[in-house]
Amino acid sequence: MILNIFRRAARPRKALPLLLIFALIITQTACSGKADEGPRYSKDGFYLDTFCTVTIYAMQDQPMDQAKAEAAIDGAFELCSEYEGLLSRTREGSDIWNVNHSDGVPVEVSPITIAALQKALEYCTFSGGRFDVTIGRVTDLWDFHELDEPKLPDPDDVEAAVRTVDYHNVVIKDNTVALRPVEEEDGSEVYPYIDLGGMAKGFIADAMTKYLADNGVTGAVVDLGGNIAILGFKDGTSSDFTVGIKEPFSETGEMADTIEASNASIVTSGVYERYFEIDGVRYHHILDGKTGYPADRELLSATVIGPEGRSADCDALATIAMLSGELKAAELIKRKPAYTLIVIREDGKVVKY
Repeated sequence: MILNIFRRAARPRKALPLLLIFALIITQTACSGKADEGPRYSKDGFYLDTFCTVTIYAMQDQPMDQAKAEAAIDGAFELCSEYEGLLSRTREGSDIWNVNHSDGVPVEVSPITIAALQKALEYCTFSGGRFDVTIGRVTDLWDFHELDEPKLPDPDDVEAAVRTVDYHNVVIKDNTVALRPVEEEDGSEVYPYIDLGGMAKGFIADAMTKYLADNGVTGAVVDLGGNIAILGFKDGTSSDFTVGIKEPFSETGEMADTIEASNASIVTSGVYERYFEIDGVRYHHILDGKTGYPADRELLSATVIGPEGRSADCDALATIAMLSGELKAAELIKRKPAYTLIVIREDGKVVKY
């Protein structure tokens, strides 16, 4: 089986059924399989603004019990929903929403939120601020969902939003999070907004795979719209999975490369995921906090492969690669010897580091 790494593309609405069909093809393939590979159980749903699939291939108890497998999948999706309810920037009442709208007053949050923020801040420092969780006010200016009449944000609004991007203004103390204000040119103060979109899916994928392992699963794939978390082996003991990296902008699912992997995390970030075009110019969703506009780094996608349970790290590193460009990303990945970087250049060439 080949699992195609992709995220929900924000194209005109007529393209949505194609993605839905493709998600169903993945699920149906996982459910049928070859007779000698044994049964597998798979479910999909819509979470985190994307199509998500959990497939179980093996459990400690053999033969697999369908009820136990389905219960494990249901529990993993419930955990996904719980984490989304804490980490979403746009869901009113989430921990992140509450922090963003507290005007600097410390907000008591879940230990889960603290852990996610600490992981994100680790990569803010690692990237020298290229990756920055306080990009939320910039993100709010761009709409990659309603694409019938896409619009560019006002340049003055972008400039003002960029001034709020500085991860040093996130203050974590015990079980609370607060934001320091940024002084405007007229002397007034504005607070930054946190956006964990650069690594939240990976963080949640790690939690889901741990939940599956704790519930007797020894071989599974969690696919959160392109964030692939592989638990164990396909047969539970030794057989690798084949994961395909999608050809950017392909409408028919061609693969640019394939990876044989087990006990692994694989995350792709790309300019083809969510974008719109105005006057022949493509504007994608990977926003540079230093400019307020889509990053222009001459890459179509970046895939990071790491150990099992490190999807959050892979997610952040893939985002950093797209924000930094190939040469800087290659330098950074050398500091993470457990990880591999695969980039696809604008000319379609695939390069591995």
